[in-house]
Amino acid sequence: MLESLRALAEIFDRSARRRFLTLAGLLLVMAVFEAASVAAVLPFIQLALTPEAAESAAATRMAVALGASDTRPPVVVMGWLALSLFLLSSGLSAAVTWFMFRVAASENRRLSVRLLGGYMQQPYSFFLDRNTSELGKNVLFEADMLTNNVLVPLAQLVGRATMVVSVFAFLVYNDPVVALSAVGVVGVLYGGLYSVIRRPVARLSTRRNVANTDRFQASQEALGGIKDIKVLGREAYFEAAFRDAAEEFTSVVAKNQIIGSVPRYFLEAIGIGGILVLLLVFLQRGEAGAGVVSLLAVYAAAAYRVMPALQQIYTGVTNLRFSRELIALVRKELALVDAPEAAPVGPAAAGGRHADPGRVGFTRALSLDDVTFRYQGAGGPALAGLSFVVARNTSVGIVGETGSGKTTLVDVLLGLLQPQSGVIRLDDRPLEADQIRSWQNNVGYVPQHIYLSDSSIRHNIAFGVPEEEIDDAAVVRAAEMADVHRFVIEETQGQYDTLVGERGVRLSGGQRQRIGIARALYRTPEVLILDEATSSLDNRTEQAVMGAIKALAGRKTMIIVAHRLTTIQECDQILVIDKGRVREQGTYEELMRGQGAFAALARSGPV
Repeated sequence: MLESLRALAEIFDRSARRRFLTLAGLLLVMAVFEAASVAAVLPFIQLALTPEAAESAAATRMAVALGASDTRPPVVVMGWLALSLFLLSSGLSAAVTWFMFRVAASENRRLSVRLLGGYMQQPYSFFLDRNTSELGKNVLFEADMLTNNVLVPLAQLVGRATMVVSVFAFLVYNDPVVALSAVGVVGVLYGGLYSVIRRPVARLSTRRNVANTDRFQASQEALGGIKDIKVLGREAYFEAAFRDAAEEFTSVVAKNQIIGSVPRYFLEAIGIGGILVLLLVFLQRGEAGAGVVSLLAVYAAAAYRVMPALQQIYTGVTNLRFSRELIALVRKELALVDAPEAAPVGPAAAGGRHADPGRVGFTRALSLDDVTFRYQGAGGPALAGLSFVVARNTSVGIVGETGSGKTTLVDVLLGLLQPQSGVIRLDDRPLEADQIRSWQNNVGYVPQHIYLSDSSIRHNIAFGVPEEEIDDAAVVRAAEMADVHRFVIEETQGQYDTLVGERGVRLSGGQRQRIGIARALYRTPEVLILDEATSSLDNRTEQAVMGAIKALAGRKTMIIVAHRLTTIQECDQILVIDKGRVREQGTYEELMRGQGAFAALARSGPV
């Protein structure tokens, strides 16, 4: 448990720790008032039951000090004091509880934003090895669990422990034998139960983490692939996968909740039964009377305050044990995203946005010089000493069989992957690591599958630009260049405010691709990279999209990865990639006359 506490201290920054220290201080004050409200019961009961013999009692002296007089008897003063303390402690408890949940909600938000922001700043290669459902789980669920199921009970534990100790100290002062007996019974109960459940709870912690990851992944796969699932009739398989993970998760959580709740029922029975036993003992000893009633009243008041507090302490301890894997997971993820090497590419501005680092481009040519890249754990390099030159405002087509390195080449050109050796040159200048963001600002990218958010056409063209910063003239200009403006104006009811549906489900494939091209052109880049951008389209739609692309010839430097060779027929040069190298290079006519690899690809059909 100490390791978990140290991990929590590492997770939260200094300001967060300061807020929790403030909360702990308020909880301590609340505990003192709760203990005082219990302590005030005894003198009030003593004065109420024996007013004729209380003139020399300590309770009377206290009442006189508080302003008792002939018109305000001591019993009245002490009664109002006891009532005031109970009301004040209850009100203070409500206020501190409100503040506690405000602090927890604030830290939940900070932690979630910190995780998501940290993930977003990771290099592209990070996402090649991580499941996005796991990352989403960490951001949306685990951060919430950490604050509400660990920090809140832990904060409550501090205040409740202080209150319990204060009340028990008061009880021991008044009757050491009875109080110490009660402490012994309660201590044996909770200590024994915790010693029994600590190892099972630790195992439940591991199972919870695995089951939670599985259910997030199952739900994401089921909903993300719903079209294929519907066509194949595989609903039952994905429903079963989620059901199994959900059953394991809920079973584990339920077991932990049961373990945390069991002592409450024992304690309630012991508390009520203990008071009755005390009464019987006193009666048997012939000690019944006002003193006994006063003492029993104090124990009843103490039980009213202490029993829920003891249960919260026990629940906090078991939750801390149950959340051991969760705490370790969040600490590991934050250590990853906060590492110096995970710093964002380019300077960060306030509010989590990036300051515009400008653009870097070239006036003559873009070239790759002996570029090599190997994926971690791969048997061989995806790019093996690849070299070529693209003159400014010309077009180059890239073809090759599956696995030849085309996608890796695109990712290197986009600055998403950094070569292990070799260099990208802009004219004669190497593209340095600190220029990647500036280079990406000058590149438009159109992938094979366009991601469209569930928002308007306007927002999807100006993708990721805040509402107040969208340049509507640039949106229209990009749509015109992508040959989608007429469709938006003439065939949609809301024009640029038309909602496209999740992933653009309300649009055709050609319309989605052209909106993707418009998105790439919104920033008026000098370089346009198309990664099999028409491979999923029918021939007629592909011709329409390619018409929009060809209209940009001579105005943009275009790198086109082709699925169909007809797509790159009019490119200024064509590169045939094989095993990460340029195997052939030339115009379409030259390569067809050569009867080499390109001609063989042409005869075999789409690549």
